[in-house]
Parts: sequence; C-alpha cells; structure tokens
Amino acid sequence: MRPLPEYILEARIFAAAKNFDSCAEILIDNLTENKPKVKRGLGLTYLQTIIPNMIGMGMYGEVAHILWGSELFNPEPESVSLIWDEIQKTSTLLIQGGGSLGKSYSLAAWLLLDWLEDPLWTCIKVVSVTSEHAMRNVFAHIKNLHRHSAIPLPGTVKANSIQASNDEKQGIHLVAIPAGEDGSGRLQGFHPVPRPTPHPKYKTLSRVRAILDEAEEIPGGVWPDIDNMLITADGTDHVKVAAAANPRDLDSKFGKRCEPENGWDSVDIEDSIQWKSKLGWSVVRLDGARCENVIQNKLIYPGFVTWEGYRRYLLAGDSSPEYFTMARGWFPAKGLNVNVIPRDFMSRAIGRMLFTGPVTYVASVDLAFEGGDKAVMTVGRFGLSLGYSVNGINTMFDKPKYGLQAEIQFELLKDDPEIDPAKKKTQTVFLADQIKKNCKDLAIKPYWVIVDRTGNGTGVHDLLMTPSDGMGGGYLGPEVVGIHYGSGATDLKMFADSTEKASDLYDGIVTELFFATRNYLEFDYLKISPSMNVDVLTEELCSRRFKPSRKTKIEGKKEYKARGNSSPDRADSLTMMVHLVRMREGFEASMLEVSGSREVMPELGEVDTLRFLNFHDD
Repeated sequence: MRPLPEYILEARIFAAAKNFDSCAEILIDNLTENKPKVKRGLGLTYLQTIIPNMIGMGMYGEVAHILWGSELFNPEPESVSLIWDEIQKTSTLLIQGGGSLGKSYSLAAWLLLDWLEDPLWTCIKVVSVTSEHAMRNVFAHIKNLHRHSAIPLPGTVKANSIQASNDEKQGIHLVAIPAGEDGSGRLQGFHPVPRPTPHPKYKTLSRVRAILDEAEEIPGGVWPDIDNMLITADGTDHVKVAAAANPRDLDSKFGKRCEPENGWDSVDIEDSIQWKSKLGWSVVRLDGARCENVIQNKLIYPGFVTWEGYRRYLLAGDSSPEYFTMARGWFPAKGLNVNVIPRDFMSRAIGRMLFTGPVTYVASVDLAFEGGDKAVMTVGRFGLSLGYSVNGINTMFDKPKYGLQAEIQFELLKDDPEIDPAKKKTQTVFLADQIKKNCKDLAIKPYWVIVDRTGNGTGVHDLLMTPSDGMGGGYLGPEVVGIHYGSGATDLKMFADSTEKASDLYDGIVTELFFATRNYLEFDYLKISPSMNVDVLTEELCSRRFKPSRKTKIEGKKEYKARGNSSPDRADSLTMMVHLVRMREGFEASMLEVSGSREVMPELGEVDTLRFLNFHDD
C-alpha cells in the first residue's frame, strides 16, 4: 500500500478523539474543490457523505486507517494488498492461503468498507459451514470492525445481520448451513435488483456480494447457486464472489476452481502468487514464506504468521501436507507439481568430494526386464571428506564428515547380438556375468554391492550371491544386498537429528530411497561426477512426484511413465547406492555439521583411482 498522506493521519487522530468536526474539516479541505465551513456539531453528517465518496474513489486504505487505525486493522502487509487489489478488479476471486495471513480478516474489512459506499442498496451474504464457525470468522470480524469504528457507522447490528434499513434484501447477512445439509438453494435468486432512483456510479441496479469462508468445507450444493449468481455478472461492480480456504484437496469444488488455465504444471510454489483459473476465476495465493514477519525473522505485523510459527511446520517436514497447506498456501494433492528433489539441489550436486584418507568403492545395479527399460550400474566412492568442489570452487566443512561420490553410470547389455542364438546365455546369466566382471575389475567386495531383486531380478541376485570358487566359477558371495521395490520402508532414521524412522514417514521402500537421496543432496553428503550423464539423471530424479498423506508416497513407476517419462533407471540406480551406504554403515545424514569416526574394514577393498574399463568385454 502507498504511504498514507499526512492529512489522513491527522484525520485519524481527530476521529479517534471523537472530534468529528475537525476530522470532517481536514478531509473537506484536502478532497473537495468547494470547501464549506463545517458547522459545529455537523461534522458526523459531513463524514457520512465524505467517507462513501472516498471509498468510491478507491481510497479503501485511507478510510480503513481513519476508522480503525493500524492497531485494529493494518492494510500494509503484502497479503492484505494482494486481496484488496484483486477483489476491487474482479468479480470472481479465490484465495488459497496459509494460516494467519489475513484471509478472513482482510475480506471482512474490505466487505464492510465496500458496503459503506452504498449501504442501502448493497447485499452481502457471508456463507459459512455452521453458525458457530461464522461467529468466529468473517462475520464476527465484520461485526467487530463495525462496533469499534472510530466514527459511528450506519446500520443496526443484529445476531445474524447488519442492516441500514428495514429492507431485508439489503445489508450484510450470515448464511450458516446446518450440518448434514448440502447447501442447495441457500443463494437461489440472489441477483441485483432495480433501484427506484439511479445511483451516480451503479446506475439502476443494486449490488450483491457472496463470501464463502473456509470454502473447502462449504457443502457442494452452494456452488451451483454461486454459478447461477454469476450469470448476471457483467464485468462491473454489481456482482462479486470471493472464496477463501486453506488449500488441502485439489479434488474439492474449491480446488478445481483454482486450477490454472494451463494446468498445475504452469505454476510454481516458489514464485506463483496470482493466476487466472481454467474456470475464469482470479486466484490469489498467500504464502507464509513471503510474510514480512518470516522474511525478516522479527515481528513486523502482529497477528500474522511469525518465523517461529512458520518454522514449526518446516521442522515437521517440508514434504508434509500441513507444511504445504498451512505454511505455503499450496495444495499438497495428487497431480500437483510437487517433486521429491528440487532441480537446484542437482545443480549444486555436480562436483567432487574432497576425500581424505582411504575410500571404499560401492556399486548399485537397477535391473530392467521390462520392454525398453535399461539395466543401469552405478559405481561410487565412500569415505571421510573435508569438503567438496563444485565448478572449481572448494567448500570446506566445519568438521570432516563422511560423504558419497557417484563416479560413473553405464548401461549393462541385456543381450549380446554377436553370439549365435543357439549359444546365448539366458538374460539372467548374461546380466549376472557382467556385474560380476565389473565388480571384480574394480575390486568391489560383495558387501558393497546392491542389486534390484524385484520380479525377474531375483534370479540375478541369487546368482550373484553364489560364492566364488577361486577358479573363475561362482559369482560374488552371500553378502550382496538385494532390494525388492514392493517392500515397505525400513526402520532406519532419515536424519541423525530425527527421532522418526523411515517406516513412520513413508509408504514403501521406493519413497524412502528417493527422500534419503534428497537428504544426501540437500546437506552435501552426495556429489555427482560431472563426467556422468547428468542431464538424463537430473530429469529422472527431479521429475518424480509424491503424494503427501498420513504416510508420504512417491508416484509409482507406471504413473510416472504414463506422464510421458521414460523409465527412471539411472535415478533408481543412484538411490539404491545411497540406500546401500545407509544400510551398511548405519550412516545417517545430519542437518547439522557433524563428524565421527569410522574404521575402514581392510577386507572391503579400498582403491584410490578409478580405472577406465571396457564394460562390454567378456
């Protein structure tokens, strides 16, 4: 909001002191060309003419300050400005917002001011789920602002209405829908009506407004009445509808009306705060992360979300439904562009760990027996690190900590086209032989190998568990880890700082793998070699979505591929490597800088450099 003129501040002082003559005189001097002398005792009469005219001129903020002062209502916060600016421009407004960002209170203040411009011929319906709820929210706020105005306002305040005349078709009315009703017919026939005398601005019709408080909870039968009401909307101020809610369910009547013209993929949680919906509604989003109290980490505007309040949701998990709904004003529902791993995590991950001392080589293999899916092997190094290097810039940890470096990814052949079909090995044996050779060449012990054993992968895993006979027979040994993608999440903790286990948070092992990888990337426990095919890997890692619920669940591979993506084989292979390190070392990423001690087991086979291999040789 623009700074208030000095004369408005002076008018507020006189209004608060009940000196209506001086208040009116100041406003007349600054707002009118003809400046009649205010007669003693008639200041309130003048104000009853001036204030509606000021509102008609769009001076909502100035009038709000005179009536209530910044203590009772402050129009300066960004969230208030967003609501007020948009509701004055549009006939249809949806507000999806986090908690304590002024949705109800800002609407209440604007509605009362708007009504004051033409109280005899304006009807406002405040729709709420129950009368008890309404008494605590928008309608309660309207009555409170009316009662505590510095200047007496027109209208008689009753339990369920405020009226400036005996005409019950005008005024501000509470519409509470009893439990069990669907709300049908509550706003039936709610349209502008003819005026006996034309208004200078609104001509021959009255004005109607409908406000839906906590709109996701409003029974579905109300929405057809709203659509019917909007039949008479003509782009002027005669008809306005506003609905506000904490966004929880994309499939709700409210959620469907919020969907952007180009779909949810066209908006972003970090940057999108206004858009036009597919159904023609103007949408305003109130994001707690943008609140001045949160940005500056101090109390700027009392009554709004604080940094401490925002942080509670953040600490509970930035993938939790409540974080999205109450902290960010964002739908945590299916189909929304909520990806497990943000792309900026990957841009910071392309680099090298600065290892100190010996390192251990590890390997993970995502087997693919379906159609065009690829079998991908990832090789990495694990050890104590002093820091990391990204784009030639070294960043050192406060204390050394253990980290994982993904060195290389490559595809395994599923078949050898040069061999006579009659002499070919089965696909299971062919894949197991390639894994065996690669691990032998890199001196990777079976203890540090993890293989997908889902479906047909069971055969490969079982072969690899066959001990070597020392003469070229057998495979790796019984310590090879097998992972089944249909299994549940483990009892490992996701963070050393956390008390919750993965099984408490996630629905399934795949979800655990992706979120563990996210944690390793976010807190610099995992770096990815620039020599890897990072474009494909980034796309696979950063386009996988999840569905928040009581237990968070990542979208299934079939659902992921149905959106036009190829099989996430490289991403799966990398997440398996992270899981292997978590399992074998009992190693937990920490949100704080930590250090520890670890004895490197000599029998695991540490190497210093990565030799170039021709992985297709027998």
